[in-house]
Amino acid sequence: MEYRPNRRVTDVPATLILDVAEHPTMIRDISRDGARVSTDGPLAPGTAVRLRIDDKDFMALVHWSEDGEAGLRFFDRLDSATLLILESVRDDFAPFR
Repeated sequence: MEYRPNRRVTDVPATLILDVAEHPTMIRDISRDGARVSTDGPLAPGTAVRLRIDDKDFMALVHWSEDGEAGLRFFDRLDSATLLILESVRDDFAPFR
């Protein structure tokens, strides 16, 4: 069976950094292990990138890239607190829970 992490749907703006070039992106979904982001063009699988969310950088490898999106795999798993913050950005009812 293929491993499928628990993904959280988001619409969070972020910055994708390749070498020194910065590209605005949107995080479409995220899990503790990786994220699906929008891209301006194709990214080569295996490319090391940084995903900047607010003022935090997360190192990742491009796992796949097609049709204006890319799948990233984080070097280090995200902690639960970071995931909850990202999830609440898109969840209008989060303040009431």
